[in-house]
Amino acid sequence: ARRTGDFDDEATHLKRIFELEPSPLTLRAATAALNRAGRYRQSLDLLELNPELAEIDRLLNAVRGGALAGLGQGEEAQLAFDEAAAACRTLSQATMVADHMVRALGRDEAITRLESSMHARNEVVLGLALATQELKGGNSASGLNRLKQIESRLPEHSAHRHALNRKLAMALHVAKDHEAAREAYARVIRKNPNDVVALTNLAQLLSEAMSLHEEAMQHIQTAATMAPKSPQVLYTLGCIQYRLGEWGPAEEALRR
Repeated sequence: ARRTGDFDDEATHLKRIFELEPSPLTLRAATAALNRAGRYRQSLDLLELNPELAEIDRLLNAVRGGALAGLGQGEEAQLAFDEAAAACRTLSQATMVADHMVRALGRDEAITRLESSMHARNEVVLGLALATQELKGGNSASGLNRLKQIESRLPEHSAHRHALNRKLAMALHVAKDHEAAREAYARVIRKNPNDVVALTNLAQLLSEAMSLHEEAMQHIQTAATMAPKSPQVLYTLGCIQYRLGEWGPAEEALRR
């Protein structure tokens, strides 16, 4: 239902799944879908009927904030979002909370609120999520600056180093600092040779921006062996093959 844009149908199905298998995860999925469908009161009611699950998963406050914002209860929404942000410990959690806040408040206000919620325990993951939102919003300079600030303070052995390096490479790519982006992607791949996203992005950079098609081909072929059905990999492979004059293989890759 979500693929076709039928959010109301999606919400009904996910709410039914929650009723059959109640858990924090299914509650989060159901209430988030209700928010997307504009059924904010039902979302809030479902959360309030299951306080024990909300107690287990404080990230449900992000969905609660979205429902409250949709109902025009701005102050209560901000308090809920603050609680959700304070509970973030991983990048995926921070990204989820940021996405809910952007949908409810708009990107600029969401960024301001997230910045005020940062503390020592979540500073890195919220900073990475904030940089992502700035890049999505077209503010590449601010996003890149934020990532560089995190890089200067983050220990090399940190568990967040790989995510930081990947986002930094992408930000440099968007900022058209091609040589720096090339080096950043290379650092990511040295740490994780199986990073299909980094391999594909590096191949795109080398071919499209730097006309280094043969070097790009090496990286995209490596990505293709690991993700042979990935649309992004196949598209990049076909484009590079086309630039190298390999018409037949290029057509085959693009058709796939």
